Amino acid sequence: LANLIPELGEMVNMGRMPILSGVALSYLEKEEQERVFRSLVRTNVRLSNAAANKLKRNKGKLSKRAVNEIVAECKVDSAQRSDVKINVGPDICGGYFRGMQSGEVEQKIKQILHSWFKEHAQEERLLLVQRLYGKGAI
Repeated sequence: LANLIPELGEMVNMGRMPILSGVALSYLEKEEQERVFRSLVRTNVRLSNAAANKLKRNKGKLSKRAVNEIVAECKVDSAQRSDVKINVGPDICGGYFRGMQSGEVEQKIKQILHSWFKEHAQEERLLLVQRLYGKGAI
């Protein structure tokens, strides 16, 4: 981990990246690590160990596009593994979704969650940049 750029090291320290992913990334050149960091901040995904090892295997050949493609796989993988089922009770449906069919309620919840996560991802990225570069960086 001593060979990680400070930004990636901070992500490991903050628990935003698994330690083993950090170890794999420590083998990359500094410029490649910087590409990975920028991609992670922009996409706000958690780098899997499999993706980190794929990045390590491609050391020396990691263009911006290659890094973005590998990091994007993390986003797809985490979305595909989600098997959470949620039941929305009548108190919520009656209070917020009165007169809507179940498909409409599901669509509305998707919109609300998308908006909420987009807003909070932006806040989280700002906090990370502030923590790494100081409050005056923004």
